[in-house]
Amino acid sequence: MLYDAVKEHRYENWLRAAGYRPDTVGRALELARRYLAACKANDVDPMAVESVSDFLAHAGRRIKRVSLLNYWKEVQTLMRYAVAQGIATQNPCDFIPRPRPTLHEREKDTRFLPYTGKEYKDLVAATPHWTWLGLRDRAILAVFWDTPLRVTELTDLDVSDIDWEKGELRVRSGKGGVKYEALISPACATALRVYLAEAGEFLTYFGNGRLFISSRGEPLSRHAVEQLLKRLARRAGWEKPCAPHYFRHNWRLRMRALGLDDAAISASMGHSTVVITHSYARLGARAMAKDQLRQKLGGKQRSRVRGRVLRFPRRRVS
Repeated sequence: MLYDAVKEHRYENWLRAAGYRPDTVGRALELARRYLAACKANDVDPMAVESVSDFLAHAGRRIKRVSLLNYWKEVQTLMRYAVAQGIATQNPCDFIPRPRPTLHEREKDTRFLPYTGKEYKDLVAATPHWTWLGLRDRAILAVFWDTPLRVTELTDLDVSDIDWEKGELRVRSGKGGVKYEALISPACATALRVYLAEAGEFLTYFGNGRLFISSRGEPLSRHAVEQLLKRLARRAGWEKPCAPHYFRHNWRLRMRALGLDDAAISASMGHSTVVITHSYARLGARAMAKDQLRQKLGGKQRSRVRGRVLRFPRRRVS
């Protein structure tokens, strides 16, 4: 039974054996439990097309189409497992159209970007520098500022992933298994060196090679890093949202301002296609493009355009 497979961790082991990342496994299990609980409450067969359709339709009334697409993917993965294990003969999701949100619906509200250099300095100044944990937090901020690393890519970094000679951080297994290198500035390298010098003995005994660890010697979790940034933002008096992935959006905007095209940015961000890069910080990029266009037009030309009265020639009637 599908209920027992999820309860007895057989589905979880199947996902891990397939090479899914820990955060992906967590989301898949949460949605599987939610779907099976809904089926049990309504006393319906979880392998029926109508059961999946009703679950997605009910969810679609309260969530966006982007989230609905994620629901559909998670249910489809669960049904793929059921078919592979002989619990079902067909995948119900094959008979339910895949939700297709538009690019506009996928777009996150990033009009508050880019983060300014002053805002970043305020964030660093709000971080203590007299403990190894504070120096760790400063090193984390420097990595987020200098690189496009995702939060799980940052927490998976080992000390050996730092190439001091080239000034790079090596991402061994990014999203989708992508491998890439991220350049770091001398300031970021200095922050990492100071942190390693202060926390060296602690990392040696408890870190197991991991670059960033907690006060208990455990690897940092995604949630811990997210809460860390929120706490530092409040301490620094930020009014803008502050989250790890927003720094990734911010990095893309900064690279566009430096003149890099999306093909180069896509390769540097570890994206499998340039199309994904186009969806990053579109609102911020649009605002930046309008500001650049205004500067190119110049004040004199703008005043002429504003003061001009458009006259349309009358059409002759034959």
